Amino acid sequence: MKKQEVLIVTNNPLVKEKIEGNYNIDFVDGGILEVMEKLRDMIHTGSILLTHPLSGSVKPGQTPYKSVMIHIVKGNVDADSLLMIEDAIDNCKKFVKRVDEFREGTDEDKRFIDYTLILSGIESFEALK
Repeated sequence: MKKQEVLIVTNNPLVKEKIEGNYNIDFVDGGILEVMEKLRDMIHTGSILLTHPLSGSVKPGQTPYKSVMIHIVKGNVDADSLLMIEDAIDNCKKFVKRVDEFREGTDEDKRFIDYTLILSGIESFEALK
């Protein structure tokens, strides 16, 4: 898999700022649910998740930010990716209403946590090359 076939879908401005230029970024101007729905649409055209959409121990209702790596390909739907993203969407719908309870005064921390999680995914990807 080539680096140009990898896309990071994110709504985290820190990820966009720090990683854009090294990896392709698809910035979503919205919440976690919008990120998940965009990923689901891409999976329906054949793309494959490279990082888990609910990575880390931060629940969807505890952070407004999410970044996920995906392999951009066209073809058959990857069943594992589809199951993971559908499960993530269900979880987001359960918890997303609570995100504002955890947001005030912690936005910078939440952006940084998501950034470090996606960096871990990038390091794993680069180790495979």
